[in-house]
Amino acid sequence: MRRKWVRNGNVKNDSWLNHAEAAAYIKKTSAALYKLTSNREIRYRKRGKSNIYKLDDLNAYLEEGVVETSTEVIRDLKFSPKRKYSLTKK
Repeated sequence: MRRKWVRNGNVKNDSWLNHAEAAAYIKKTSAALYKLTSNREIRYRKRGKSNIYKLDDLNAYLEEGVVETSTEVIRDLKFSPKRKYSLTKK
């Protein structure tokens, strides 16, 4: 069930939403939200068998788009800042 007060600003940013409320808040299906969490593209917490979401985390996802995945972070770490990389051939 979607709470009407969630989108109209009557909720504090430190509030917690269940999975259905979070999916409605970011305007995604429940399955799409599960995919975002399994790919670690959106932050969540486990409470027993349920996922819960902090409103601040959902807002950060909406404002910044997709957060770097673990694969992207690992790829970026492979490039050492001490080495000089060039896009052109020498």
